[in-house]
Amino acid sequence: MSQGTLRECRRPPTLSYVVITREKTRSAAKLDEYKKIAPASFQKHPATFLAIHGRQEVLEGPKNDDIVILEFPSYESAQAWYHSPEYQVALLLFLLRASETTAVYGARLAAFRAWV
Repeated sequence: MSQGTLRECRRPPTLSYVVITREKTRSAAKLDEYKKIAPASFQKHPATFLAIHGRQEVLEGPKNDDIVILEFPSYESAQAWYHSPEYQVALLLFLLRASETTAVYGARLAAFRAWV
């Protein structure tokens, strides 16, 4: 059986990610309102949900109630979504119901390699 050789397939794209962590829920009712209106913010600003409401174990730092990781095609598109009027309305409810941290990361995917 041949081990093959490792080669670069192509240059990976630069994408952007928004990571939202909910540290503490203060109002379940406001959270429900947020969940009803936040999806409309993605109609003009499409994103891919990479992680949402999953099982988690915090290995370092404070415990989170929830985490959402979104992928956007560019840093600018992630910023445009966050600052859009549609999301800002939802964000007001979000901040009333929970404490959170939101960060935007622009990053190139790790080197894409394949065995041939």
